Amino acid sequence: MTLRPRRIALRLAFSLAVGVCSFSLVCISATSPVQRAGAQTLVSSPSGELEALMAKAVTAVNSRKTAGLATLASQEPSVLFPWVATAHETWAGAIITVPMGTVGKPGLAVGSQSERLAVFYAWHSCQSDGDHVLRLVHTDRGWQLGAEIEENETLGLRVRDHDLHAVFNIPGKTIQLSDSVQFERTSEAVPPFALLRISQDFHVASVSVGDAESKTVLRFQQAGGVIAFVPPTDKRFVLTLRYAGHLDNKESDYIRENEAVVCSYWYPHIARLPATTTVTVTTPAGWTGLAQGEITNETPAPGGGRTVTYRNDVPNCFYTLDIGRYQLTSRQVNGRALTVYQLHRDPELAKACLDTLAESLEFYDKNFAPFPYHRYGVVETNGAFSGALEAYSFATFGPNTLPALLPHELAHTWWGGAMPCTYTRSMWDEAFAEYSDDLFTRSRHPTPPNASPVYPASSTLLDERRKEARAFAGVTIAHAFDTENGQHVPVGYGKGKLILKILERQLGQETMLRSMRRFFADHVKGEPAEWAEFEAAVSKESGMDYRWFFSQWLERKGLPILSLSSVTSRREGQGYIIEADIVQSGIPYRLSLPVLLEAAEGTPVGATILADGRTTHFVLRSSAPPTRLRLDPQGIVPFSAPLPATPINPTLYNFAP
Repeated sequence: MTLRPRRIALRLAFSLAVGVCSFSLVCISATSPVQRAGAQTLVSSPSGELEALMAKAVTAVNSRKTAGLATLASQEPSVLFPWVATAHETWAGAIITVPMGTVGKPGLAVGSQSERLAVFYAWHSCQSDGDHVLRLVHTDRGWQLGAEIEENETLGLRVRDHDLHAVFNIPGKTIQLSDSVQFERTSEAVPPFALLRISQDFHVASVSVGDAESKTVLRFQQAGGVIAFVPPTDKRFVLTLRYAGHLDNKESDYIRENEAVVCSYWYPHIARLPATTTVTVTTPAGWTGLAQGEITNETPAPGGGRTVTYRNDVPNCFYTLDIGRYQLTSRQVNGRALTVYQLHRDPELAKACLDTLAESLEFYDKNFAPFPYHRYGVVETNGAFSGALEAYSFATFGPNTLPALLPHELAHTWWGGAMPCTYTRSMWDEAFAEYSDDLFTRSRHPTPPNASPVYPASSTLLDERRKEARAFAGVTIAHAFDTENGQHVPVGYGKGKLILKILERQLGQETMLRSMRRFFADHVKGEPAEWAEFEAAVSKESGMDYRWFFSQWLERKGLPILSLSSVTSRREGQGYIIEADIVQSGIPYRLSLPVLLEAAEGTPVGATILADGRTTHFVLRSSAPPTRLRLDPQGIVPFSAPLPATPINPTLYNFAP
């Protein structure tokens, strides 16, 4: 994904579809308690105590202050609700009572006991944070909010494959969906209940197991974007969900008069873990539909439309479905079909996109691993969708983003696609996509061998360094995961790319590329990747332990804080001896720092200093009187200077005439 401006969607009204179900549900909006019945009358909470608890909790989380949860939580609120302070949604709340316990009639786990869950939910864009599910516990102080069932918790089940069918109603801005989901139990014990996640835009009408002749309707309950159900006892089973949604969001997931973009959790999932997919989409006459993977079937549909089926055997975490009245421009390159899908034909832009796509695909194919598809699509949208979003065999691009963002999105086919990223722990793949784009750009515009270095003005460079330090102060790279969070985004994208460039400088580009290829080759297909795997690949390819590098750059907030100190110059023979200290504030980093000594006459003297302590002393020699000493004058190493800022630049020293 390429960063798009954050727009906060408020979701204060709730609808829900209830299947054949004996669960009880209480819904609480951000403004007032609401209880709604679906197909079956719902059981009220004990004496209204849970309803009152949730009403207070929703008010507290939307105030962004955990102090208001002190009397409602069974543990320290800052431990149970670390997401409250940085949340960018307005939350709603619901309580689900789910059965749990013994095995009943053949094939189904039926509970004689029950567990109550508190669900905090909102609308989420793709690759951002998710809903929060907390257990409710009864204490001597009554009902309280207990430990969270985090989104990474699978409860012993994995989704392995989807068979999705989608039909659009363009005038009504609705989509009808069914998904036959293949599950696998990953533990010996049968889970007493299971949780699926889906966008709250979609309301589930039924969940069933078995074929049409012997179909069994399962007990389930949906609260916002959380579906609780009682799973079959089989090791592997298929559930069919039928659901629908009205799509008219302001930034993604919308249906317009000539296009539709569906990308934010429109499929049920567990922990966003990778799965293979079959997507069959029926489009109106004159429209084209795209989904991940290869086309396996295409037939006419009633009314002049088309029904097309895509199969994606590369397990992915995120799926996109685009349809529109597209104008197609195609080119065959090395046996692959490259296509630009435009809402308004622009031959010049289409050619520029295909040229960039062909060049970057060849570069990544050569340096990373073979491209896993036989096609790639560049899809234009004119809706409110801004930035761009990868879909591995195609990508969706907002207005005025082409062809500039194309290399980044294509790089996600390797980093985030074939090697999936869940965006629940980190956004490592965004760092790799940014870095890959940078690699490709440098390959197209290499620096001439005899080119003179470019030295930005010291004051400008220092301002930029301090700006970066502020942007990177909120979270570590290892824990930046939310593409809608203002603290996570600059770290995951910007700092991540910078750190990979530092590593390239440390290893050399050849070893860096070998490490990336090793990272890709050693990864287990169908499992999400993380930074630790890349660290292992670097150590293997370099033959050295790089734990120190990843520890200091990935697991620490902000940037190193550096300054020059104790600078002296003295005449010795026909030249000059210059001595200085590099001082690090806080816990020292291990850095290879360029320094530049300028003199009244002749070529500047450059050197690289290994700084790995609070104070690092170094000595330079000059044949002419020194005029200025600069620390990293080209801005190669990300660092900042001590605060508060003063008129004197602590990374620059001017010698007296």
